Amino acid sequence: MDKIFQLDSDESIQETIVQTKRLALSAFQNYDLDWTQIRFNQLSDTATFVIETSNDGTFLLRIHSEMKKEAIDSELAWLEALNDRLDTPVPIGVLDRNGSRSVTIDQGTGHNAHVSLMRWVEGEHKSGGLTEDEIIKEGILLAKLHSVAQNFELPSGFERPEWGSKALYKQRQG
Repeated sequence: MDKIFQLDSDESIQETIVQTKRLALSAFQNYDLDWTQIRFNQLSDTATFVIETSNDGTFLLRIHSEMKKEAIDSELAWLEALNDRLDTPVPIGVLDRNGSRSVTIDQGTGHNAHVSLMRWVEGEHKSGGLTEDEIIKEGILLAKLHSVAQNFELPSGFERPEWGSKALYKQRQG
């Protein structure tokens, strides 16, 4: 797993943004989309860019910091299953020219970056408390998610990151 983000100072954040912009442009060459605008969105565990096209809609390009390609592909397979079984829009992955869910880009430094492209789903962050109606809708959505998860057949090689005390302890030791 290659670490590509260095976020320990304002200078390193700016350098990371410049680096990820180059990676985004390089990665986008693997997709059959004519973009009209690429704009930086945010930097967290991924660097994200909003990609606008004139004919195909809006997309989110993600450059993953330390996630393995198998975990990215597995996440996108899960989102496809949710999209197929829910009546709620979810972002789904866009396959590259070779039919892959994610792209590996050589950074020219001996390290690779993994990139994924997803269809944009409009939404907004909720501020403040939830109404009773919103809580009910949230509960219904969670029940649907659990139902899809119970019936989801894991594809070969399905892998997700480990989140828990063991994984956190390993990170602190590493």
